[in-house]
Amino acid sequence: MDDVTPLRHADVVLLVLKKDRGHINFDDLTNRVKPNGIDGDIVLRILEKLKRDNHVYEKQRHTGGVDYAITVEGSMFIGYEKQRIIDEEKIRISQNTASQAKTYANRLLLVTGIAGAAALLLFLWQIFVWINPSYANFPYVLFGAIRK
Repeated sequence: MDDVTPLRHADVVLLVLKKDRGHINFDDLTNRVKPNGIDGDIVLRILEKLKRDNHVYEKQRHTGGVDYAITVEGSMFIGYEKQRIIDEEKIRISQNTASQAKTYANRLLLVTGIAGAAALLLFLWQIFVWINPSYANFPYVLFGAIRK
């Protein structure tokens, strides 16, 4: 199982704790995840991560040992691998949305520029017609709307 990621290892340990629902000691937990290629050192590091994320808590035994149990947050957690996939999907969607917004903004800028240029040409035409009133009907003649 060389292709197994640390996220999958953490998910395996979390799944064992979810299935157990009670308190489980370190040796029993290590024996239950060993078939998945997870040794005691890795289990210890995973348990520390799970404790930091509030998915697991420790309970001191009267005999001096420590038991581990899952918290409510841990039992509701979907898993690190699935969470990674969801996070990557959110990033991809965010990037697509940003790209679409940029494309939309560029198109809007182009259309606004064209509209501004058309307004400027119309303004200049009106100034030209004001100076030379004989050309006032020129656009109509050009398009055949006025016939003599």
